[in-house]
Amino acid sequence: MDSNHQAYIKNTIPSTDLDDVTKKKSIVRIALLILLFALPTVLGACSKNEAEARGTAAAKELEKTPVEVFRADKRVFKQTVEYPATVAANKRATLVAKIPGEIIKVLVVEGDRVKDGQRLIEFDPVDIRIALRQAQAQEAAAQAGLEMADANLKNIEKNYNRMSVLHEKKTIAGKEFDQIDAGYKAALAQVKVAQAQLLVAEAAVNAARTNLGDMTVRAPFDGVIVSRMVDEGARTSAAPPTPLVTIVDTKAVKLVGGIPERAILAVRAGAAAQVYVDAVSPEPIAAKVERIEPIVDPKTRTATARVVVNNTDGKLMDGMSARVVIEASGYEAPAVPDDAILRNELESTKGTVFVVDGNKAYRREIVLGSRDGDLVEVVSGLSGGEMVIRSSQAQFTDGQVVQIKKGREG
Repeated sequence: MDSNHQAYIKNTIPSTDLDDVTKKKSIVRIALLILLFALPTVLGACSKNEAEARGTAAAKELEKTPVEVFRADKRVFKQTVEYPATVAANKRATLVAKIPGEIIKVLVVEGDRVKDGQRLIEFDPVDIRIALRQAQAQEAAAQAGLEMADANLKNIEKNYNRMSVLHEKKTIAGKEFDQIDAGYKAALAQVKVAQAQLLVAEAAVNAARTNLGDMTVRAPFDGVIVSRMVDEGARTSAAPPTPLVTIVDTKAVKLVGGIPERAILAVRAGAAAQVYVDAVSPEPIAAKVERIEPIVDPKTRTATARVVVNNTDGKLMDGMSARVVIEASGYEAPAVPDDAILRNELESTKGTVFVVDGNKAYRREIVLGSRDGDLVEVVSGLSGGEMVIRSSQAQFTDGQVVQIKKGREG
């Protein structure tokens, strides 16, 4: 600053203000000097911390945690289908009155065991026997009518044959032969009418005999009477038919229930099944799948399955509730042991495993399925063959360096 400028400042700025400016400049200079001296120290400390962090990470990278692993190979899981069912008789029939009549005997009650062909109910046969005798009389009359028509035809036929020869020789008039020819044809027609009448009479006799047989109601198969709807003295009708008794065959019973549509293709006729009927025994009863109905109920999304059970001891009763477990066709899926799964909840179907790839462990979310012993099916999350860490999964982090223990592959 030149002398003229300094002189100008001195003349224009008061002395007190000038002193303040000078002090402020001095303070700024001192602060700058302190900052210049402290900066290398601060920068050095930051560099040291960064270096230490890098050193720690490198050391951690070099440190390999020993782990025991299990190979999650695919294995066959047995698929089971379970559903509620109802015990139903293998055969069931409600017998009805075929013709109107009066019941004179009821020979069974509910709970009776009956044999095929055994008499159950008897109707009053008087009216039917009268009808049978009338039909038999008409049959006899028709038979006699046919015999008369045959005899008449034979006589007319002889005359017709003789006149035919004379007509060919032109020894009789044509008008006379025409009358003979018409008589012969009429005799033939009378025979056909008599034959038809005999057939009608025979049918009436057969119908009457059938009705007479229907006066006794018999068991259509071996079984048990489960319901009796009539008593002695009751009159029945044929339209609508009056129900008489219901009979069931329980030597073999069927379990009827609905299996989910997703399991239909896995269940086949002849597949083994276990039936549980708590009212009878806690133990399972061996059974077989008889058939799967080829239609799905759109409301329940189930198909009716029929499982047959031998019931010669008669313990299973029509209408009992049951539970059926069917051994369906197996399928392949990856499997892992319990100690390889990290679960948030004990009953959860979701879990976590750590898969070893190279020398690092990676976190993998999985969905769990059915169980086979101590192994659990992995529905999704593993493709099969991966090495998963067993035990202490909570201490691992995603990407952590690990080393498989020798001889410790499950």
